[in-house]
Amino acid sequence: MEIETPNFAPGVCMGTWKQIGGRTVKLFHVGWTVGGIPGHAESVRFELRELNTVSHDRISFDGTYDQKFFDANGNLVAEDIGTIQATRISVNQFTDQSDAAAIK
Repeated sequence: MEIETPNFAPGVCMGTWKQIGGRTVKLFHVGWTVGGIPGHAESVRFELRELNTVSHDRISFDGTYDQKFFDANGNLVAEDIGTIQATRISVNQFTDQSDAAAIK
């Protein structure tokens, strides 16, 4: 992964993922933390690693994450490790109109 874009700015992360099993993927993201993070103003970038498994019905996933924060010299200043779970939200949020009515 190369990051050579003018759009890579604070609040943006970029990453990659790879399927490593039938329903399991690993992810790697990097991003900037301009202004630091709470308790660590010296933090300037982060790396996020996840290992996630998608449910059989493809409506949710769960997994683990490890997010590391580094200063400008590459020193680790903070780390957050934990579990995650997410459920897909539907695009069908228009309760008062059909898809055809929403198209203009």
